[in-house]
Amino acid sequence: PDFNGNVPSSAFYDCAWLKSANIPGAAHIGNSAFRGCTNLKSVYSPDVTGIGYAAFSGCSELENANFPLVTTIEWSTFNGCSNLINVNIPATTIGSSAFYSCSSLKSVSFPGVITINASTFGGCTELTTVSFPNATTIGQYAFGNCTSLGKVSFPNVTTVGSTAFQGCVALFEADLPKAWSFGSLAFFDVRNDFTLKIDSPTDAVTFGITPFSTVTNNMTLYLGDGVTPARPTSGSTIWNGYTDADDIWHGFTWKAIKSYQ
Repeated sequence: PDFNGNVPSSAFYDCAWLKSANIPGAAHIGNSAFRGCTNLKSVYSPDVTGIGYAAFSGCSELENANFPLVTTIEWSTFNGCSNLINVNIPATTIGSSAFYSCSSLKSVSFPGVITINASTFGGCTELTTVSFPNATTIGQYAFGNCTSLGKVSFPNVTTVGSTAFQGCVALFEADLPKAWSFGSLAFFDVRNDFTLKIDSPTDAVTFGITPFSTVTNNMTLYLGDGVTPARPTSGSTIWNGYTDADDIWHGFTWKAIKSYQ
């Protein structure tokens, strides 16, 4: 059909029979346009510059997201695309839950993204590599239950939201040199031999309630020179100071406390 340059909202909502879409010339794909198209495997639309929220949500057979002119991914755009393996979108903004439960996605790179919003990659159980060199904020549950993530590095992140890495049971190292604020349960259920690296430019680092609640007795902490623990705010539990590798904070023993490197 001729959509005069746009695919309307809900145009193919729940069209389970649709297997491919070839729409050259379309400039915008509307909200929920292909939502629930459970057999849709490919979309060719090289001229699209905008995609609405939940546009491909529930397209469980979709394998590729190739939109080289799109800079904004709205919330839930690819939520539940469990077969999605390739993403080529030069996005600078990604909405919450945009890739939630994309359980086949292994690698993502978004150099232009500043904020990783809530639940953006939650439940991406095959995700092993993430690159966000300019991100400054990681939202709540942004990488929650990404059970294959082993090592992460966010060189410019200052704030890590609550439950950001909850359930990342394979995570063994997080390098966050500029981070100074960590939300509650930020690393809930990570590995027992977890290493956290902080070289915050501020003189105090704060944590919310029980950020390492199931990590026990074998953590290594790297701190930059002059970084000290802040006093707890009301309702928060953070470490009560440290002097050597035997210090105990909230029931956990640091295996080692070293200088950031």
